[in-house]
Amino acid sequence: MPVVQGLLSAGQLSSLLLRHFGLKMFDGAELALKFISPLLIGSRLTSHATVVEGRTDDDWLLQLAARDGSKTVKTVGYAKVPK
Repeated sequence: MPVVQGLLSAGQLSSLLLRHFGLKMFDGAELALKFISPLLIGSRLTSHATVVEGRTDDDWLLQLAARDGSKTVKTVGYAKVPK
């Protein structure tokens, strides 16, 4: 069965952050992702970002995850976005 490139979930997570934080994403934001398992073509992909406790005074620290329709984790990572 054909799979989708991991960059699809990276793009979806980046889009989620851009919609929430706007242009701050282009002003020193950091994104680190790990692709856990392949996503099959035709699957639903849902992305989530959660603020992590212990964020610094200068940045928002977020835990990221992308899951398929059966809630299987496909991509995990973190983002650091300037306040």
